[in-house]
Amino acid sequence: MSFLAPACQLKEHIPLGTHTGIDQITPQRLKAYYSQYYTPANTRLIIAGNFNLDQLRRRIKTQFQTWNTPGKSETYYFPEPNPLKDSVQAAAFIHPNIRSQISLTLVQPFVRHSDTPARRKEQLLLAIANQTLQYRLQTRTETSDDGLRFPEVLTTNQNNCAITHQLSVHTPPGQWTAGLELLEKERRRALQHGFTSQEIQRQYDRLVNDAKRRVTAESQKTNQSYVDEALWVFNEQLTPTSAHDDLVLLESLKPAVTVDHVAAVFQHYWSSPAPKILLSDAIGMKNIQQMLLDTYHVSTLQPLSQLAQAEQQAFYYQDFGPKAIPKQLQPTSYGNIHRYLFDNGVALSVKPTQLEPGMVHLSIRLGHGISGLSPAHAALIEVFNSGFLAGGLEQHSLEQLRHIFYGRTLGANLAFQDDAIQGTYLIANDDLLDQLKILAAYLTAPGYRESGMAFSRAVLENAFRTSQESPESVLAMNLDAVLHHQDPRWSFPDKKQLDAIKLADLKTIITLIRSHGPIEIGVVGDITPQQAIDRVGQTFGALNIDVVPPAISEQQTTLFFGGRQTRLFHQGDQQTALVSTIYPLPKANQQKASMTFPVLREVIQLKLTEIIRENEGLAYSPQAQSTQSRVFQNFNYLGLHSNTQVNKVDAVQTTYRRIIREIQNKGVTQDEFSRAISPIRAALEQRETHNDYWQDLTAIAFSYPEEVVLAGQMDQQLQRIQPGDIQALAQQIKLSDAIEILILPQGTPQ
Repeated sequence: MSFLAPACQLKEHIPLGTHTGIDQITPQRLKAYYSQYYTPANTRLIIAGNFNLDQLRRRIKTQFQTWNTPGKSETYYFPEPNPLKDSVQAAAFIHPNIRSQISLTLVQPFVRHSDTPARRKEQLLLAIANQTLQYRLQTRTETSDDGLRFPEVLTTNQNNCAITHQLSVHTPPGQWTAGLELLEKERRRALQHGFTSQEIQRQYDRLVNDAKRRVTAESQKTNQSYVDEALWVFNEQLTPTSAHDDLVLLESLKPAVTVDHVAAVFQHYWSSPAPKILLSDAIGMKNIQQMLLDTYHVSTLQPLSQLAQAEQQAFYYQDFGPKAIPKQLQPTSYGNIHRYLFDNGVALSVKPTQLEPGMVHLSIRLGHGISGLSPAHAALIEVFNSGFLAGGLEQHSLEQLRHIFYGRTLGANLAFQDDAIQGTYLIANDDLLDQLKILAAYLTAPGYRESGMAFSRAVLENAFRTSQESPESVLAMNLDAVLHHQDPRWSFPDKKQLDAIKLADLKTIITLIRSHGPIEIGVVGDITPQQAIDRVGQTFGALNIDVVPPAISEQQTTLFFGGRQTRLFHQGDQQTALVSTIYPLPKANQQKASMTFPVLREVIQLKLTEIIRENEGLAYSPQAQSTQSRVFQNFNYLGLHSNTQVNKVDAVQTTYRRIIREIQNKGVTQDEFSRAISPIRAALEQRETHNDYWQDLTAIAFSYPEEVVLAGQMDQQLQRIQPGDIQALAQQIKLSDAIEILILPQGTPQ
């Protein structure tokens, strides 16, 4: 932002402040600031919930009527923006770990507009223009061979100082030319030729569908959502409107959504002759600013034609076989999750709720995941996660699928987990059948296009490049590999392995699923069991396959703790390190023991915050985590993590051990126990009001039926836990068996 809007001085006004400002803080200055600005004139009280309004008003008056402290009004320190220049400017930021990205930005002074129907119409037309342009960029990058990915078109209010209109796209390192040409040409094409009626209608329909879903969900809006929305409306000086109001206004503006009106608004906001070119790249070049300017100007000389109306395709995959009727099994004792088994082995679990009207949560679990794949095929895992869906179907490319289903709630995500390939989706009830058709088509007729492999390589190469940019990114890349003794299935493949793979090699995975399974589908939300049966019966239940029904198969493994220390290195700040220590926890043979794990974690989190952050100043955000595997035996552990300074690494490690020993020897106080268990108890009390919770259970109602039973006992078992149970669990931790992971700056002596 120093380049895009220098007069705003935004980097000098980040909420955390600057080093200079922090160094100048004194208790006296803090008190003075508090007394001057924490005053009635600067206070907004927003309350949402079930209350008597008259009683609430009386309570507010009683509580605040004597609070009449005078003070200063809130002040913005941004100066007037510099006059906009009439020539193109360019700047480059080069760093070996940065994600390579090129952007074109137009900067306009901020002007506060009144919230009127006319203003909302203008914002609607601008949103349609922006999304239409982004759709064009996405279409171009999805079919490109030049490594361009993840385009964005954004109009952003920069803290009431400036408005930025920005096009951006990620590029391979040092290969920004194609990205800059793409952004320049597509902006100019839209300015010269506008948008087609088909493009505009597609975006308008998407906005209307989104608005209708918000109306449906209005009755389930949480109190927190009302508070957040009210605060946003107040801060932005908008007129409060309901979801229904927004839909009515949107539909009333349909006559104004024309080719000419959208083009006029786009011209108004995007026609500046002097955009700012900003390059962030991992590879520097001599005279880079001039190269950027020359590339831009050469691109502007190329003639452009108007885009033709694209032909609308229909989805090819409609018939998967005769509609199947499953056998009904016993529902779960907890949650009354309905369970069905089709003759071809496909399992279906259904949990109807009214928590989100009109919406359905879908989960699908395929095969046995990472643990079911041989180490020889380990490199296929990351390629599948990033490239399988991008390879499209035999009859449709990914871009064609996006075009066919654009604006609907359909999704595409499948990724390896320890025990299954899993995908989860939140979709409208009316979209469930098509979502199942898409997934069934990927199982029966995947495209394996090399464009999917190109996309995968771009994603994974970017992961390689950025994997050492911070201690946390190094840990994320390496933790599973460390815990699984460098088993290649839990390790990130190297470039040589990836270069040897073709997307068609993924047939090994798909063939295994189609011949053996299992295939487990879960449906939760505003749907009846019969509706779910009908939709699955037309798709997965109708497939001509014979797979083994899901059944729990717990693997045997041991972490082999025993005082291991692993040193890894990052290329970020040279004064920063990450100290992670993994302590083994015993297998939880009963629900009470299982519930004790998170309570111990919360007790340790309290101590980490109090000792490491507040008392000793060793780290700002120390974190405790606990993991209990349902897939592997002897794979339960407690992890402690602190981002600290290099010269404080030993002190952090010593403090970890001191905290564990203190709990082992002295136990926990009643106050510590209460503070640790309260948020867990509160979360348990609310869990059944969230479809995400039911989706997690419904997804595994066949594979792990005992997990569903135990979930219903959590409240009861939590009540049985006492402070002594926390000490007893801590006493089973062997400090000498810990795995210590130190992530240090590159170049640190061994």
